[in-house]
Amino acid sequence: MAKGYATGICDYIIHTLPLDPMHQTLSCYITNTSQFIVSGLKYLTGVCHFLKDLYPDFNTNQRHLIV
Repeated sequence: MAKGYATGICDYIIHTLPLDPMHQTLSCYITNTSQFIVSGLKYLTGVCHFLKDLYPDFNTNQRHLIV
């Protein structure tokens, strides 16, 4: 299953976004990714899979209203 999430984290890293993202960063990532990729929210799931254990606030920031 992690292999399927790899595309999301690779895309996130390519955008040179902070690995400890705030809700503003995640909303910008979704906005930008969704312009080019229909599955922008699925990409965010991949990012979450790899970063949620490293950054305890990731899930809280991901659930923020602006995301």
